[in-house]
Amino acid sequence: MKTSLSRPKTDIAFVLLAAGRSERFGSNKLLADFQGKPLWHWAAEAAENAGFEKLFLVCNPDSLLEPRKGWRRVINHDAGRGMGNSIAKGMSTCRHCSSAVVALADMPFVTAEHLQALIDSECIAFTEYGTEGMGCPAAFPQSAFSKLRRLDGDRGASALKWKGAVALAPREALMASDVDTVEQLEELQFVANEQTA
Repeated sequence: MKTSLSRPKTDIAFVLLAAGRSERFGSNKLLADFQGKPLWHWAAEAAENAGFEKLFLVCNPDSLLEPRKGWRRVINHDAGRGMGNSIAKGMSTCRHCSSAVVALADMPFVTAEHLQALIDSECIAFTEYGTEGMGCPAAFPQSAFSKLRRLDGDRGASALKWKGAVALAPREALMASDVDTVEQLEELQFVANEQTA
């Protein structure tokens, strides 16, 4: 079912990180089939259904991902340096936006409703991962962009010190699941099948 943001958010960027090398997976995990679609399409569709209009897909130079309609490909030539570098590259494309949501392309259970909640917080908001801390998807106002553009290496945005940041728990813990290995993908396929049975 398609949902939309509660009010127009044409000046909010959605930055989807898809520049990893999938080394633990053995092939490009983002192109792997998940419930009849390439894995990365699930997070992309959540952003589209939430009503984001400025959509950025951060890829490495060798990526075979074809951007969906309305998406702009952002090539990170230094993707091998780590996720922090990809966040910095993504944020460099949306410096004129009022705020941005950063998400990972290997999280198939992310929902439009959770993305909406992050934006509605109107502050720096991360997704709560229980005992594992907090991370993406995360929302940032423009005032945080310059700090994010200085990220490098494997450090994610949650590694920085943010005054007044909040962590929002997803409605279901499953939403925070990501895919690093073939086994994890198979486990999530099984869970998804059980939910639709």
